[in-house]
Amino acid sequence: MTLLARFAAVAILCVSLGSIALGSRVRYAANPPGDALIRLAWRAPGDAALHCRTPSAEELARLPVHMRRREICERRLPSFRLAVEIDGRRAIDAHIAPAGLRGDRPAVVLRELRVPAGAYQLRVTFTPDAGETAPLRLERALRLEPGGVALVLEDSGSRALILRSAAP
Repeated sequence: MTLLARFAAVAILCVSLGSIALGSRVRYAANPPGDALIRLAWRAPGDAALHCRTPSAEELARLPVHMRRREICERRLPSFRLAVEIDGRRAIDAHIAPAGLRGDRPAVVLRELRVPAGAYQLRVTFTPDAGETAPLRLERALRLEPGGVALVLEDSGSRALILRSAAP
């Protein structure tokens, strides 16, 4: 490597390191001033349903002998509908599917709503698409300070949604 190429490499390195050092000093406001968060975080309750069927002769013929079974069973968990209303206006209306590659893990709710600080009427409904599990509901008035966080989560003991608030 020539002397000029080494000097250029050192110069580029110094400029890069200086840029990183200056960039790390830039202030970043993750939350705009005056905003608050409503955070939804829980694992969905739901009992797995086992669906079994008898494979056809064609299905069995495609499988090696050691993998042939008399019955094929799949474990399925329910999916849910999440609805969140703030002061009577729909903020979230989402389908929450079970997690996992085959949909065999509990559904997880992880959502955040950024709202201006103030008083709100919050309504959260978490309804299974099918099955015998009762819907989870929460209807509460809440007051959020700037930078505050309201956390909606499931109380596993009572299988109900609860609200916890934290000031900044």
